[in-house]
Amino acid sequence: MAPVTTAEKKPPMKHKLTPRALAMAVASAKTALQVWDHPEKRELVMEYVRWVWERHKDELKNEPVFQELVRRGALPP
Repeated sequence: MAPVTTAEKKPPMKHKLTPRALAMAVASAKTALQVWDHPEKRELVMEYVRWVWERHKDELKNEPVFQELVRRGALPP
C-alpha cells in the first residue's frame, strides 16, 4: 500500500466552539488587552488567541474584544 500524501488527507473537521471554549477564548483575548503594554506577556497570550482565531474566525468576529484586537493589528481581519 502506498503512503498517504498530504493532498489525499481529509481536511480537519470543522466544529463549533462550545460555550465553555468560547468563554475561554474571550477571556484570553481580554487578558491580551490587559497586558498590551507588556510585549512578552502579550505574546504568550496571543499565541493561543491567534490559534483560536484561525480556526473559529466566523464565530469570534462579532465578539467586541476580538474586534478590538483586529483594530489594533494583533489579528488579521
